[in-house]
Amino acid sequence: NWFRWSAPSAHASNPLMPADDDVHIWGSLGYRFSPKANANYLSYWGGQPSVDYTSPSWRAKIKEILEHWIDLGVDAFMLDYPDGYIGAGSDNSGFWDYTPDLLKSAISNVVHSYGQGRVGVFAEIYISPQRTNEYGFNGSIGDIWDQSYAQIVANAIGSASNSDLDSAFSSGGGVDTSVATCYHSSGESCPIVWENLVLFNSWFPGAATLGGYLCSKGQGAQYEASVSGTMRVEACFAACAEDASCDGVTVGWEAGSASTGERTVSCTKIGGVDLSACEPLDDPRWYLNSSHGPSSSSFEKSAVQKTTLSLAINLAGGLQAGIQQSGNGAWFRDVAWPGSANAPALPSLLSAVEQSSPFSLVALRSTLATTQSSHYAMLRYSALSDGSAGVAAFNLASTAGVVEVSLPSSFASAAATNILTGETLQVQQGVLQVQLPAYGYAFFELPSLPTWAPDGPLDCTGRGVSSYKSKIRSVPFAQCLLSCLEDSQCTSTSLDWDDPGNDASVTCYLLGGV
Repeated sequence: NWFRWSAPSAHASNPLMPADDDVHIWGSLGYRFSPKANANYLSYWGGQPSVDYTSPSWRAKIKEILEHWIDLGVDAFMLDYPDGYIGAGSDNSGFWDYTPDLLKSAISNVVHSYGQGRVGVFAEIYISPQRTNEYGFNGSIGDIWDQSYAQIVANAIGSASNSDLDSAFSSGGGVDTSVATCYHSSGESCPIVWENLVLFNSWFPGAATLGGYLCSKGQGAQYEASVSGTMRVEACFAACAEDASCDGVTVGWEAGSASTGERTVSCTKIGGVDLSACEPLDDPRWYLNSSHGPSSSSFEKSAVQKTTLSLAINLAGGLQAGIQQSGNGAWFRDVAWPGSANAPALPSLLSAVEQSSPFSLVALRSTLATTQSSHYAMLRYSALSDGSAGVAAFNLASTAGVVEVSLPSSFASAAATNILTGETLQVQQGVLQVQLPAYGYAFFELPSLPTWAPDGPLDCTGRGVSSYKSKIRSVPFAQCLLSCLEDSQCTSTSLDWDDPGNDASVTCYLLGGV
């Protein structure tokens, strides 16, 4: 009785499609036919039968399964589409219109208790950190299902413009909202968010960020030259860089052998590319239901640097980078992508960010002004823990340049230490100047700022409560705290949360003498 079965006579004369064929009705609640049971069970997708969480025997079994994998040493569990779990709310039209107690007792509490706080529970919930928190999950996806926020980062790099880049983090339900949710709960629960990176992007000018292309001589390319043998994907791009006629590469994904321990590809250099004449490949979201993506796809010659930059921007913003699709768009496959073997740059970046307190996944984020639209920078600040602060600077342009970053007055003459190289730069009159290569990035640690202690749901804005009060309407939560630090009369803040759990904006009161 792990499933919710239909009455014996239901659908008997017209069973629905069997599991192997019903991917076309994925996401539509209904009865699926089981040839083994010769009966129909309630589910969203026959490929992933939905068990009934109101069943005591199923809850006992899932507890046994979770404890088994924890004993084997797993670090976390990922729940696919938890709002489709039968008996946990999915059998009503409102989806999440139910209390979280059932899933918390059946999954989250079991994992956290048996795993003694070492093992996490993550969920495929999109841009809803408040629900993530309510269900006891440790993290969810800080993006819309169609990777809209990830595409914003890719488009900013492709256009070399920061005009809309901040919205990748500040939009509703994104990483800024998730971190603000942590502070709204006074630090008692701080779920993190991650984002599926856009790795199928060809990076050719004018290309769609989610769709791929296949270019060859006579089909979008005027020049074509094969590179002999198989190689790592970065070696293919290196061969292109040495050829003045090369604008990009066409990668053959099926050339590699898993037994070698490395994911290798075949390589063809292409030049004189006219993207409008190349063969467009399908939107990679549809590869979810296939065993693999296209056998070959094409990339612009700087795809490695651009992909690595997109990863760096997401990490700097507080997102845990997720790799679910590969360079050919296939889901959950051992296939390379531009930058996947970019040693030592990628491992060094991941290790440095992981060990840097101001770039933790729950540190506050605030955009910083730069002098050029092709540059971007942000401040990170661990306001509730150790007060550590850091700044990340990015060059979105195809040429090297000096990124000039305006910092808060607290750092007017501070020393900034590069967490990747150990180099120290001096802030001059509140401006940090960073020399960066094309598509380059740098992460710096700054002197610590004061820490904040939450006092809970207190309203200290009334007449006579404070000797000083200044009101700022609808600003990002991080900016409210930073504004107080910049105001000599401010010693505390009081916040009206505009839409906690969905928006990081607050009405900010700067207070003194409370």
